[in-house]
Amino acid sequence: MLETAERFPRVAAIGSTQLRADKESEIDGIGDVLHATGLAYRAGYGKRANPPPIGEAFSACGAAMLVRRDAFEAIGGFDPRFFCYFEDVDLGFRLRLAGWRILQTPDAIVSHVGGGS
Repeated sequence: MLETAERFPRVAAIGSTQLRADKESEIDGIGDVLHATGLAYRAGYGKRANPPPIGEAFSACGAAMLVRRDAFEAIGGFDPRFFCYFEDVDLGFRLRLAGWRILQTPDAIVSHVGGGS
């Protein structure tokens, strides 16, 4: 994630490739998607673990992401009204509104237990 951040200085956040902890042959998420209806969901959920090349994501999943401190602080960080879910989507939305980009990298892979703590 650090290498990606160094290669793309106008990128505010880098998302990781998350594999399901209980079935690592499947993707748990490769970035967050915000649908036109306002519904947000994890991209790639349930698909075979073959992450796409580096590319744009609406937002990076908060379970394992890298965020530039200056961008994070400039938009006021996480909104405390989103305690446990959708805080990452809100953060990504505000970063984009401030002119930043968000990338998803296939190079940072984590085992993710979705919907738990």
